[in-house]
Amino acid sequence: MLTKYLKSAVDLRIEDVKRRRTSKKQQREEREALIEQEEERQMRKKAELDRQREEFEEQVQNMKEERERARADGEDIEDPEVDEEFDMKEKAEMFDEENPPFNIPYEIEEDLDNDYNFEDE
Repeated sequence: MLTKYLKSAVDLRIEDVKRRRTSKKQQREEREALIEQEEERQMRKKAELDRQREEFEEQVQNMKEERERARADGEDIEDPEVDEEFDMKEKAEMFDEENPPFNIPYEIEEDLDNDYNFEDE
């Protein structure tokens, strides 16, 4: 009777260790996937902000050229109040609203199961 109880307790402990190891492994894999997704999002964000800044600078340059041509032709035009500086912070916030950052959990700590050593199946 006692041996049956002890065997049952050991089997239960082995199953608990296996379950927790599997769970920790899955959590680590999910964390790594989220880290990769966040890195990809950051690269997309940088590329998008660079593209928007280039477009903005091109538009400002075109407007300046048009004003210079109009002045050279003798037209009397007023300089419109145009913001000639790219607002990186605003564009970054807009990107983050459209593509929210991933919530990456803290690093997964291993459980110490020194009471029983076995290979995972």
